[in-house]
Amino acid sequence: MKIVNKLLIILCATFLLSTQCLAQETFEKPQARLIDEFGNEYPTRTAARLDNFAVEIQNNPSAKGFIISYHSQTELAGKSARNLKGCENYLTESRGIDKNRLIFIEGGEAQNTVTELWIVPFGTTPKIRQDAYKKVFNDKITKKYDSYYFPIEDKNAPVSEYEGCYGFCNDASLGTFASLVKKDNDATAFVILYPEISDRKTVFAKMLQSVRRDLTKKYELPLLKLKIINGGFRRQRSVELWILPKGEHAPVATPNAFPKVRKKRK
Repeated sequence: MKIVNKLLIILCATFLLSTQCLAQETFEKPQARLIDEFGNEYPTRTAARLDNFAVEIQNNPSAKGFIISYHSQTELAGKSARNLKGCENYLTESRGIDKNRLIFIEGGEAQNTVTELWIVPFGTTPKIRQDAYKKVFNDKITKKYDSYYFPIEDKNAPVSEYEGCYGFCNDASLGTFASLVKKDNDATAFVILYPEISDRKTVFAKMLQSVRRDLTKKYELPLLKLKIINGGFRRQRSVELWILPKGEHAPVATPNAFPKVRKKRK
């Protein structure tokens, strides 16, 4: 009888020990961690946040860094693409992070514009925001995808506009824009260029050459699917990207600066 009691005690102890180890293993299972989140900020502040994120990635060699960008209902979808490309440029070029360790996700629309930085161990996933929702994509209407400022390089400037943007260059949404147009066989990439009222006549030619080269050469958009027009003058030089379905009316240019009309002498 004593032997049986001892065996029962040993079995119970073994069971309790294994249960405790299993519970401890379950408790210590790695989870995806939200490191930081922020809204619209200057590139310098975003760069500082990405510096801290890069350190976290380096300290967790078996995990990946997820960058998820959401845009508000009042902002254009292209802003998320620009933001993600800027984060990629900074992390890979300025911080030396291997691109294979980074995952970039356009989260779609949310209540507010926000970028989330996650450390995601193998076998885990980041959480989707509760205020994010899937927008029904309508490919039958003309859509404005993005609008951004177009810088012109000044050789005499101490710091060029491109160098001062920390990788968050304004034309970073062109790649996603080209991909969306290529997916729709009947869609056209409709681009409106607005030079500044004070620009020389050669500036529009530079804008045209740059945008057309990037879309057709860099992002392999067929030339037949691209139309670029001069939208007139604006107070700030800019580019508008539109997705134009087949049979739809082209968007109307909206210049907001006009040359002074010289009065005719009597």
